[in-house]
Amino acid sequence: MIKNIFQQSEKLLFICVFIFMTTLVLRTVSLYGATRTVGAVNFTNHTGSSGLQYLSTALPESITATLSQIKNINVVERGQLTAVVKEIELGQTGLFDEKSVKKTGKILQADVLFIGSYTGNPVEVILSLKAVDVKTGRVLDGKVVKAPLKDLFDSTNQAATSMSAIISGAAIGTLSITTTPDGADIYIDGLPVGKSPIIETKLPEGKHTIKAVKSGFIEAETTITVGKNTRDTWSPYLAESKVRNRTDIGANVYYFIPFNENLKAAPLYAIFLGQSFQRLYMGAEIGYSRIKHDLDISSPFGTLTQERWYDYFLIQGHLTYAPFEINSYLQPYFGIFGGWGYLVDYRKSSTHSDDEEKLSSQHIWSLGPKAGLTIAPFSKVSLFLETRFLFTPQKVERKVYESRGILGGLEEKQTVYYFNAFSIGGGIKLYFN
Repeated sequence: MIKNIFQQSEKLLFICVFIFMTTLVLRTVSLYGATRTVGAVNFTNHTGSSGLQYLSTALPESITATLSQIKNINVVERGQLTAVVKEIELGQTGLFDEKSVKKTGKILQADVLFIGSYTGNPVEVILSLKAVDVKTGRVLDGKVVKAPLKDLFDSTNQAATSMSAIISGAAIGTLSITTTPDGADIYIDGLPVGKSPIIETKLPEGKHTIKAVKSGFIEAETTITVGKNTRDTWSPYLAESKVRNRTDIGANVYYFIPFNENLKAAPLYAIFLGQSFQRLYMGAEIGYSRIKHDLDISSPFGTLTQERWYDYFLIQGHLTYAPFEINSYLQPYFGIFGGWGYLVDYRKSSTHSDDEEKLSSQHIWSLGPKAGLTIAPFSKVSLFLETRFLFTPQKVERKVYESRGILGGLEEKQTVYYFNAFSIGGGIKLYFN
């Protein structure tokens, strides 16, 4: 009896495992979609022009070549169509019914057939394109393509690529692509789909890499996640390639924040001249800031505040690199800077309130890292935000004074400190090609 129970349990376990594995396989197929076989029969020429007869075979050839690059789609070799065209005149008449479609699909061993007809003239060809399910004879998707002859193949391939999402049986969403300027070659997951603008092309659910390419302009690329039944748009601005190599002038202002507690934060004003070389930028800058560092002097008679300030003049060189663009309107960058500064220490005259007394001056060298973000980097005028860390390798001298108490007068002492600072600000650039 125990042996029978064990055997029954073993069978039950086998059945459960079988059901689980079958469910897993079916779920995998439903998620990723089964491979479907697609054929394209000869299109029908309604133009009345023998000069356009070649399109009846050239267009299907172009469509099958495009579809052959798409995941989950196999294409029937066009060489196999000769026997089909001879057996039924589907490609000659442009007419189809459920019986003829099923017969054609069976001969070609195809799941879906592309059927088309065209009319018009070289100025504008009008193509009617349909994808028909072989089993049911139902039209899965259809497009009407209107284009001049020179653009007809690109437009037809774009239409077929858009229809492929439905043909593959995957969950789909739609994506519309416009570029400034128009006429960019659009690639989706590495495959050409036509020229912009592209309106509501259908894509399988998931992530897709989109690229826009136009001669003489900087390429734009992005990754878009398409959801089931969603509508997405991508509208990149394509800057002319020459904007990678141009001269600029500009002005900027920073909030200069010294680390030394005796120095007060102050605005720093600068003008600059620079040159870009692709993603590399080199520039020179001159600037000025007045930095207050008042001195409180304690005495038996109270506290005296001595008004003090530095006039800080600087000349610096900058080297930056822009690794990528967030989009057409934002470009981050990082780099280094370094240069020479001239620091002059002043105080209010003790005899005349309107006069200033120069206490000392010194040269200082500085360097440090910087990072920023350019706004509208490809336009004629752009803005930028930037942060810097300024480091001085040598210490700066500062005279301080202490009261001699009831004896009167001030005693002078020399102190030293690092003139390190953090700054944040921004400015404007004007470009010249």
